[in-house]
Amino acid sequence: MKTQVDAAVDIFKEHGITVLGILPHENALASVSVRQLAEHLGGQIMNNVEKADELVEHYMVGTVVLGKASDYFRRRSRKAVIAHGSRPDMHLAALETDTRCIVLAGNIVPNPIVVARAEEEEVPLILVKEDTLAVLESIEQLFPAGPFAQLGKVGPAADLISQHLSLPTILQPALT
Repeated sequence: MKTQVDAAVDIFKEHGITVLGILPHENALASVSVRQLAEHLGGQIMNNVEKADELVEHYMVGTVVLGKASDYFRRRSRKAVIAHGSRPDMHLAALETDTRCIVLAGNIVPNPIVVARAEEEEVPLILVKEDTLAVLESIEQLFPAGPFAQLGKVGPAADLISQHLSLPTILQPALT
């Protein structure tokens, strides 16, 4: 059975259009840095500022989680976790997983245990004034089309281009 992409390529070919490549979706290219996230939210990075250029590919909300919160947070890697500052249970559960940063809603400085654990795991904590819902709505405007201006996106973009585009065909007119 043909995929939609294969069907589209066939239609282009039927009309004499040469397909030079098809770029698959790559989460890293739609990501934002921890720094961009903090700036977008008007937040303050409290710790591990040296990790502010790490890329965030997903976000998850830590509110009411049925079952074990760390199991919930394991569903996504390279993520930002948004949780009210008064929820150390959510913060600690997130820190057990591949988390790029924790956004602390409600302008509440987290429990010292959370701060210490975040230091150990080298995970930035971003303190924001807004409540969890306002933070979530703001982040939804930023994702999934994050700005391209991060060095961490150059490698994945170059890999996609070299693997999925016919560069010799594209560059041929420039070489003659």
